[in-house]
Amino acid sequence: MPIIRYRIGDRAMVGAAVSTPTPSVEKLATVTGRMMDAFVREDGSTIPGIFFVHFLGVVHKSDWLKKTQIIQQNYDSILIKMVTAAPPPEGALEEIRSSLQRVTGSACQVAFEFVDDIPKLPSGKYRYTVSLVSRPPH
Repeated sequence: MPIIRYRIGDRAMVGAAVSTPTPSVEKLATVTGRMMDAFVREDGSTIPGIFFVHFLGVVHKSDWLKKTQIIQQNYDSILIKMVTAAPPPEGALEEIRSSLQRVTGSACQVAFEFVDDIPKLPSGKYRYTVSLVSRPPH
C-alpha cells in the first residue's frame, strides 16, 4: 500500500518509477530532512537553515534550552524564540549572540524572547527557522 504524504515540510528523494500498480508511480527513495528557511544577507548570499539547527542543537546544546525558533526579521535583525526548562546560565545568551554574529555579521542585532511554546504548523511540526526577508534584486 503506498503512503501518500504531501505538504508536511519534509524533504525527500524520489526513486525510480515502478511498473505496478502503474508505470507512472515513483517510489520514495528516502526522507532527507525537513524544509527550512535560509537566511538572506544583504548581498544576496544565504546562510542555510540547517546551520541554525546545528548551532543551537549541537554547538550550544544545553539542558536549560528545550525548543527554539530563529526568525530573521530583516538583514541585520534576528529574533530567537526560546522555550526553556530553567533560566539560562550567566553569560549563555551573550555567548550565543556573539558566536552567531561571527556568521551573520557584527552589525546583526540578536534578540531573545522567552515563550511558553512554539506553535506547530498544520502538519504537526514546527519551523526551526523563519526568514521574513527576500533576496535583494540583482
